[in-house]
Amino acid sequence: MKMKFQKIAVAILMLFCFSAAMAKDLIDDADLAKNIARLVLVKVYGEDRIKNQEPLTVTEEKDTWFVTGTLQCAPQCRGGTASLSMRKKDGAILSVFHTK
Repeated sequence: MKMKFQKIAVAILMLFCFSAAMAKDLIDDADLAKNIARLVLVKVYGEDRIKNQEPLTVTEEKDTWFVTGTLQCAPQCRGGTASLSMRKKDGAILSVFHTK
């Protein structure tokens, strides 16, 4: 009986700790968001294309990070930049696109 109670107590404690950890945003700072976004953008668009759009700019809006490349030849160039949005809570990638 005592052993069963201890197992239940440990399970409740673990559940509480897990819940407390998940209450905080997984992607909690701009540098982490930028590093993750860079990995994804390179995978989608290639190293050279993303390198040419650095520095990547990170903005924050409520529960989402937005990471956008920099147009290096503005205002006279044609083309666009890669962009990505990511949910802070769990790091889910919400969108990846490239402007024209």
